[in-house]
Amino acid sequence: MGQKACINNCSFCCQPAFFGAPGLRKRSVEHFLEELKWVQQIGFKEVMFNDATLTADMAWAASLFERMAKNNIDLTWNCSTRADRINPEILKLMKKAGCHTIALGMESVDPTVLKNVRKNIKAEQIREAVSIIRKHGINTIVFSVVGFPGESRESIQNTIDFLKTLDTSFITLGIAVPIPGTDFYRYVE
Repeated sequence: MGQKACINNCSFCCQPAFFGAPGLRKRSVEHFLEELKWVQQIGFKEVMFNDATLTADMAWAASLFERMAKNNIDLTWNCSTRADRINPEILKLMKKAGCHTIALGMESVDPTVLKNVRKNIKAEQIREAVSIIRKHGINTIVFSVVGFPGESRESIQNTIDFLKTLDTSFITLGIAVPIPGTDFYRYVE
């Protein structure tokens, strides 16, 4: 893993409970590359970058992806990031470095629900991100959740209807679960 934690502060996320306040703790690109070389040497072909927002620091991520390609890291991989942390330049580098799937957290399309969970992403940002990622030949997963504060039957249906219009490779539709240590958990208590 290259960096830890996330740049956002969603009320349901366990990252702050595990790693402290929102922010990044990064490893050096050199150390990360050495680990990837070792993973490749022992015979693995696929990795998952288990990082909440792999492209949070775009300069760090660009350096990593450029160096992966330059060092012939022959691994395919997937990751998670935010819809507001991608652009054509970073996607081009990700694809060249072996990325085949990017997961994006959407949660809901309802503005009240999104405000209540402090998501700081809008539905149209998800649509735009999915579109640009797919244009770069990378699969997408869109994470969505029902049952957050402010949810209604109508908002759930709106989220489902929106998901049906996306050109995404995969979707998840989960049920909100309050994780101890999160603001959502304290709200439910």
